[in-house]
Amino acid sequence: MRKVTIKENSSLTLEDEYIPIIEDILTENPELPIKINKNILAFNDYTVGIIKIADLIIEIKSRNEAISMNSVFEMYTFINSNNTDFPIHTIGFDLENSFELTSITNYFYKLCYSLLSEGLTGTFIKEKQYSKIIKGSIVFEEYVQQEVPYKGLSIINEEYTINSVQNQIIKAALRKIKESEQSEGLIQKIDTLLREFDFVDDRDFNYYELEELQSKYNTFYSPNRYYPIVLETSIKILKDLKTSYNNGILEWYSFLVNSNDTFEKYVRKLLNIGLKEDVVKWREPKIFASIKGNDGIGYKSYSPDILIDYHESYGVSRAVLDVKNKLFSPSRQNVAELVSSGDLYQIIFYCRKLKTNVGGIIYPTNRDYHPYKIEISDEGDPLVYLISINMTDSFENRYNKLIDEVKGYILQNT
Repeated sequence: MRKVTIKENSSLTLEDEYIPIIEDILTENPELPIKINKNILAFNDYTVGIIKIADLIIEIKSRNEAISMNSVFEMYTFINSNNTDFPIHTIGFDLENSFELTSITNYFYKLCYSLLSEGLTGTFIKEKQYSKIIKGSIVFEEYVQQEVPYKGLSIINEEYTINSVQNQIIKAALRKIKESEQSEGLIQKIDTLLREFDFVDDRDFNYYELEELQSKYNTFYSPNRYYPIVLETSIKILKDLKTSYNNGILEWYSFLVNSNDTFEKYVRKLLNIGLKEDVVKWREPKIFASIKGNDGIGYKSYSPDILIDYHESYGVSRAVLDVKNKLFSPSRQNVAELVSSGDLYQIIFYCRKLKTNVGGIIYPTNRDYHPYKIEISDEGDPLVYLISINMTDSFENRYNKLIDEVKGYILQNT
């Protein structure tokens, strides 16, 4: 097995033997963010993750050293949760710095191990049968006295079983991970977990079933606090971990995501959970200018990443935040270089358009930094704060620091 690591937004020259496989992959999966031109393999902008092709593993790492591939997967899992009261204590496992299928397997193993340590939750199912022994509720509308001596009574039994759809989803994800994993040690660990699911049916789920189940599983109640994140991660593995086999041999797999989009959604969801204020992003950008010429009209629009307490009818917002997946390292950068002029102009424009006196730009980092305050020299211009999230810290610490700084610096100045 050979491994090549590249940075996002770069390309790779492949040997001829891999080109037919890539072409077949794209024929069967045209939605993948992959492009091939002769022997040059490229990915859509800001794509990070892992793809295995025959005996070649390609890891596309984040261009930002503050974001490891495991933190990408952690953010991805978090933002795809349907729960607004996400159990943050279940996040933040110490994972390897490299990102291969083993990273996902190890992460999922730890989640499932935590789930099983608190016990599987089952469900009650009702089953109708004829019996001469009353062990449930009699269906009186089906009572026929002449049939009772030889057929018995129609009875509805209610039994508790762990063979629920939720547990079938988790088992299916464990099976998929096991079939794709190369590490014998992790395969043995997954086998240990699977033994706890011996009384759960093996079931294959298609994409549309998972879409439907994902909208319903959050009604499933369990005293086990790990069920929400394990179910969410299971569905993502079943839907988004792409795998293909040839004669029983794993031919390729991929797990690819957009790093910019992932970090933006991660920050917005943290704020949604931690603030009592309304946190939104527009569904569609707003037009602010038109360009007219003899050959037609063009329009320019804008869409801030995060609006706090936005009022549609008045077109105003209490505060505006922008999220940038860029280098932010005060210990190594000149203070004047912490924010680009273009990014500063952008947040000032947002604040002016939305009639707010404070805005912020949020960056990922690998150290803790206090917010930096930018005072614009012109009267009436907004205050701007540069806020950072230490992606090497625990999930809970990141969450608390971000909420405290947005409250203490952004909202306190509105």
